[in-house]
Amino acid sequence: MKLFATVTALAALLGTASLADNNEIFVAQSGNNNNIGTAADPLEQVGTQNLIDVTQSGNENTVAKARQAGAQHDMNVVQSGNRNLFQNVRQRGGDNNEMVIRQSGNDNRIVNANQFGNSNLLDVRQGGNDNYGHSLQKGDQNTMVVRTNGHRNEYRMAQGSFNANDCTGCDIELTQGGNDNLANVYQMDLNQMASINQSGNGNTVYTSQSAN
Repeated sequence: MKLFATVTALAALLGTASLADNNEIFVAQSGNNNNIGTAADPLEQVGTQNLIDVTQSGNENTVAKARQAGAQHDMNVVQSGNRNLFQNVRQRGGDNNEMVIRQSGNDNRIVNANQFGNSNLLDVRQGGNDNYGHSLQKGDQNTMVVRTNGHRNEYRMAQGSFNANDCTGCDIELTQGGNDNLANVYQMDLNQMASINQSGNGNTVYTSQSAN
């Protein structure tokens, strides 16, 4: 078990917990008023061969409710601006899950980036300001890649329903390169693919694929 914390902000790593063997947590905070977990609701790992690596280099960035349970999970979070939020994050069950998040602007938010099942990948980049993301994956062999370079872009994506582990073998790739774009993508059952690219301003797309 490895737990390293390099913190120059006073609101550092409060109540961080790591249970079982072969878990690793690396934390670096180099600004002011950055927060990772709380004493009542800590950053937590349960299981084996899990990794959480968090870097926050601005001010008032927050990682809240990060959970990993099971085996062979990865989570990497980098927030390099100010007032960025990454909350309600969890990886639960199964093997070979990954979650890589980067936010390099100000006031970006990623809420509910959940992964349930096996062999999932979630890779999100947000490089502007005031961007918002909502993600969910359930099932096996899912892939979700999101890139946002602009301001006030929003994505809402889900693979699988909230009541079942649907959408095995699904793929979503989303790129929004302008401002004030909205994408709402929902996929539910087997072997589905959605690729969305919005490069202007004020674009909106709603998609749904369901076999059930």
